[in-house]
Amino acid sequence: MTTIEIIQEIVQHFRPDEFFTGVQQARLKELMDRFHAAHAIGKELTVDERQELETLVDAEWQGAIDRTTEIMSRTKTASMTNRPM
Repeated sequence: MTTIEIIQEIVQHFRPDEFFTGVQQARLKELMDRFHAAHAIGKELTVDERQELETLVDAEWQGAIDRTTEIMSRTKTASMTNRPM
C-alpha cells in the first residue's frame, strides 16, 4: 500500500464506516451548515448544538485515529507475512 493510498483510506473522503457512521456524518454536516449560516448573520449556535458539534468533530478525529491504527496493524501484518524467512 502506498503512502497516498494509506492517506486516502484514513481520510475516507467522507464515506461512512465503523469509525464514523453515516448518521454521524449527516448530523455533522447539518450542524456545520447551521454554524456557517448563523455565523454569516452574526449569530451563534445554541449551547446544546455547539456541544453536539464539538462532540461530533471529536468523534470524527477519533475515527481517523482509529482508522489509522487499524491500517497500520494491517500493514504491519502484511509486511510480516511477506517477509522472507
